[in-house]
Amino acid sequence: MTEWNPELLHLHVAPGFGEFNAASIPDIRGEFSQATHWVANYFGNSVLSASYSAPQRQLVLAYLRRTQHAFAMYHAAREQTLGFLAVPSTGRYYAAVTDWEVFALDFSMACDIFHRGFGAPVFKKGDGSSEEQLYTLANNVKHPSSYLQEQDEALAAVPLWLTNDGLESYGGVTVKYEEACSILADASRIADTLQDPARTLKLQRPD
Repeated sequence: MTEWNPELLHLHVAPGFGEFNAASIPDIRGEFSQATHWVANYFGNSVLSASYSAPQRQLVLAYLRRTQHAFAMYHAAREQTLGFLAVPSTGRYYAAVTDWEVFALDFSMACDIFHRGFGAPVFKKGDGSSEEQLYTLANNVKHPSSYLQEQDEALAAVPLWLTNDGLESYGGVTVKYEEACSILADASRIADTLQDPARTLKLQRPD
């Protein structure tokens, strides 16, 4: 097998590509049995039980769609990453990176929708939380031309790359795999509640 110079891999594939050789990525599919059914459950519950009024109805549906897809993409990214580590290739690496990018983008949209729908920000700007880091990472993915203007990131071949600990992006943005999982679990618990309007409206109703 050809041994490439790590600097060439850094320059032409991704930062740290040559050193990426292990990852521990939690699987939470067993904890959220309804994750693949949130949108369908929402429809059934809305028709047969109670429903939200506008505009909350549209915002809840949007949140459930984005969170359901984020859940799917996180686990797809996990499988692609582990597949790359088992049989490394640039194709498998970029497939994993793409799934992580989509996961981050879905999370960022879910954040905006949740803030709009419930008036509660998922994070405060500048708090340095893992949620803010993941949101910033999504913005880097969304606006790739911006990093091309950054002198200190001139060697970054992609806006998101993988390390043994987690996801990284230019500007010093880092999100550990465990943090990404925790963020997804928090969003999933909200989705589990929102899929049932009757339950949510009962929780919102003052005593």
